[in-house]
This record gives sequence, C-alpha cells and structure tokens, in this order.
Amino acid sequence: MLFRSRVSGFEILPPAFFGRPRIDVTLRISGLFRDVFQTQIALFDEAVQAVSLLDETDDENPIATARRSSLTEQLRIFGNAPGDYGVGVGRMLSDKASAERSELGNAYLTASSYAYRAHEDGVLAAEAFRARVAVSNAFVHVQDMNEQDVLDSDAFSDHEGGFAAAASLLNSAPAIYHVDATRSDRQKVRTLSEEIARVVQIGRAHV
Repeated sequence: MLFRSRVSGFEILPPAFFGRPRIDVTLRISGLFRDVFQTQIALFDEAVQAVSLLDETDDENPIATARRSSLTEQLRIFGNAPGDYGVGVGRMLSDKASAERSELGNAYLTASSYAYRAHEDGVLAAEAFRARVAVSNAFVHVQDMNEQDVLDSDAFSDHEGGFAAAASLLNSAPAIYHVDATRSDRQKVRTLSEEIARVVQIGRAHV
C-alpha cells in the first residue's frame, strides 16, 4: 500500500480529545507559499470557518467567540499583496541603520495586510491584521535550513524582528519562539532571546 503525505481534508476533534481549549492561530504566509500552496490556504480557511461555527463555550473555542462577537467570517491568513514578496524589515535596516523601531513595525504591518481566503485571493485587510497582532500571545517561526542562523539571514529579522516591532507598536509584548527544525529527528523550540544567545555562544567558540 502506498501512502502519500498529502492533506485532502480535515476532521474537527472535540476539545476533550486533546484536553485543552482550542488555540486561535493566525498564519502570516510568504509570497512563495501564497503562489504554490493555494489548495492548502483554502483548506485552512475552510477549517477556520467550520470551527468558528461550532456551538462551544467561550472557554473552549476562542474562534467561535470572536465570530459570535463580530457576526462575520474570521480572517486568519495574511501576507503580501498579490504579486508582492518579502517583508522589507532587513532591507530597511540595511538602507537605514538608524531606523526607528516604530518604522520597522509599520513596515511589517504594511507588508502583511492582505487576507487570503478559500475564494478570495488577497483582499486588503490592514485593520484585521493589526487586530490579530495586537491580541497575539505568541509568535512562532521555523528555521529549516542549516546554512543560516537567526543573526545572518533577513528571513529572521523580517519575520521575528518585524513581528516583535509591530507588536510593540500596538502596545503588546507576545512571546517570540524560534523553532530549529534543521534536523527532523531533533527539533528544538527556543525563545528568540535563547536562540540569539545560543548563536552568539557558538560564534565565540569558533573564534
């Protein structure tokens, strides 16, 4: 029998199955993900809308709570405008080393303000994205390439640094997590400060 690692649908499990409330997750997708994985974007959006319609308590289901409060479908997938790529935070720092943190935060918000849905391809939703950042408890970013680290790649300053600056601009301070997935058999989750300290320590050891 041949098994293919292709997701073709979803099953909604009750909170009792995993012993905790549901987690309200927002995706900030890259331009490449937007272009290549349109089916997965649609599937994730359909799952979000289905979960938001469940008859569950506020404590069990924050997505349903948000929908009942706003009476609108919930936007949870954001990225660049159609045809645009990147965040630009790292580029801004290269061009203007004295850039204010608020400028970096605004750059991140501007580059992430288009919502993607199962049947809508990039609709401007700047206020909706700002609202998601403002109420976020944590940001998770994955590193899956060994040839780079958190201090030498624009990908991390763009996304981890950009999000932190945007959250600060909105008077929020969520936890920032860096996931080291460069080895499938030994994945590590660290806070951003822990990851920076680790990279600096390795650099010193090689001096």
